[in-house]
Amino acid sequence: HNGENLRMHYLDENSESNEVVLLLHGEPTWGYIYRKFVPELSNLYRVIVPDMMGFGKSETPQNREYTLKTHVENLSKLIDFLGLSDITFVGQDWGGPVTGAYSIRNIDKVKGYVLINTLFGYSKEERPKNLSPWITIYLLLDFNDLESFYSCGNRFVRFSR
Repeated sequence: HNGENLRMHYLDENSESNEVVLLLHGEPTWGYIYRKFVPELSNLYRVIVPDMMGFGKSETPQNREYTLKTHVENLSKLIDFLGLSDITFVGQDWGGPVTGAYSIRNIDKVKGYVLINTLFGYSKEERPKNLSPWITIYLLLDFNDLESFYSCGNRFVRFSR
C-alpha cells in the first residue's frame, strides 16, 4: 500500500472471506510475529497483517514522526484502501494502543478485539482518576525488576461491541 509517500507492507490471506481479522504487532517486532497464526486463522477468516511504518518490510522514512497518531493514520489509510469493515483486531504490545486510538474514531468498522500483553484505552484526561485495578497494578510495578515484569504473564481479553 502506498499512501502519502509511505510504502506500507501487509499480508492479505483468504480475501474471499467476509470475516476480517487484522493483527497488529508491537515494538520492536513486525508482522512476522504472527507467522504461525496466519495459516490457522486464514482457514476461516480474511487475515490482514500490516508491518507498521519503520518495521518489517514497510519503509522507514526519516522525515516522518513515529507517534501513536501517525501509526493510527497509516492504519486508517490501509483499512480504507482495502475497504475493510466489521474488523476483529488482534493487538499485541504497541498494537493495543494503536487499535484503541483507531477504534475511538471508527467504532462503526470494529467488530471486536483480542488483546495480547498490552494496554488498551483512551481518555481525554492526562491520567484518568478512576483506573481499573489491573492498570493500577501495572503502573505500580517496577519493570526494572525482571522478576516482576515476567510474573505479569500474557493477558488475553476479548471484547465485542
